[in-house]
Amino acid sequence: MKKGIFSGRGLLLLLAGLVSFIGAVRLSPGHEAPDTGGSAQAAVKPAPADLEPRVAAEPATDAVVPLEPAAPATERIATVAPQADPFGLRSWLPPPPPPPPRVAEVAPAPPPAPTAPALPFSFIGQIENSGGLPKAFLTHSESLHIVAAGDLVEKVYRVESITPTKVVLTYLPLMQEQSINLTGPAR
Repeated sequence: MKKGIFSGRGLLLLLAGLVSFIGAVRLSPGHEAPDTGGSAQAAVKPAPADLEPRVAAEPATDAVVPLEPAAPATERIATVAPQADPFGLRSWLPPPPPPPPRVAEVAPAPPPAPTAPALPFSFIGQIENSGGLPKAFLTHSESLHIVAAGDLVEKVYRVESITPTKVVLTYLPLMQEQSINLTGPAR
């Protein structure tokens, strides 16, 4: 047998809900009870909890001073500042760090001027022939070069001068002079 909402417990729950709704409406602030013509006790409605009694500056008298009710709830809500969207996106992550300050871009320094490679020659000895023109003996790897002033060596170096203390060579691609000291290391 099928039971409906209006049988047994369903009816009891419906009546309990209706009674509590009516009680809540009657006790809500701003609701006036209808004048039933009953006793004065019934006509007095209870003061809402949000009313504050006014303190009189004069000594208390037997006269009844009516209290002013507080602003209705709708006005109190309207005075509250609106807040952000309660349904908007939220994130528990910390905010991202601020971007680093922009630094003015500095033009890169120009590359250093090219320089001639270290001299690949080693000085072995020197000789002066009968004409008074000195010649130098230079080695590179396993080859021996006998050179005088003005000679080209391996098509890359030109011998500028030979003196008793040094041999001066010019690196032709860059036109840079280099020398081999006969008494110390090459320069």
